[in-house]
Amino acid sequence: MKIGLDCDDVKVPFIPSFLNFINEDAGSDFKLEDMDTWNIESCKKIKEKVQESRHPEKLTPGWSDRYLIEFADKGYYASMPLIYGISEVVAFLKNRNHDLHAVTNRIKAHSGVSVEHKNLVIEHTLIWYSMHLNRYFNRKNIHFVELGEDKGDYCARKGIDILVEDNADSVVRFLKANPKGCAIIIDYPYNRTTQSNGKLIRVSGDTERKKYENLRSALEALTTS
Repeated sequence: MKIGLDCDDVKVPFIPSFLNFINEDAGSDFKLEDMDTWNIESCKKIKEKVQESRHPEKLTPGWSDRYLIEFADKGYYASMPLIYGISEVVAFLKNRNHDLHAVTNRIKAHSGVSVEHKNLVIEHTLIWYSMHLNRYFNRKNIHFVELGEDKGDYCARKGIDILVEDNADSVVRFLKANPKGCAIIIDYPYNRTTQSNGKLIRVSGDTERKKYENLRSALEALTTS
């Protein structure tokens, strides 16, 4: 089967890393648990904490985009760690001869910046994959969704059968564009308003290890049914 796996917060802890990066500079106390939506500046608890930070002047509207550019420029896309358990999941799928594809919205997230900056994001993403998952992913099966296309629509157009994702909007769009497909959403506070159904499986766990054990079990069930 053709399986698409998102990058950020599926293979790499992007949001915790990004929030820590902001906290260190702005003196804030943003946490993953504060995220009730994927749009950081729209989160109720995040907005409440902005004025409590040591440097609220650094958190004027548009701050998340400004910090995201700095985050990329400082090389964090190449240096973030691998989420515990994902390498075992990927190895399991590859050993079963599934066609694996990495799909990311990182270029879309950096819309409006220079070509050089976008190329840096791509370069650092590829470096990260070469360091952590080079046995399974290379430039041929790492996909960067461009501005103007939704990731869910992109995956459906590429013939993905199963999408593993944390972004609820992408999952909903994928299942709408590919009625025969299935999706697994990795449980996070910001995607809990999206309900599971026959085509959408939510994977959670008390620990990261348990969550990814459950992800493997869900993928095994979907690929052997």
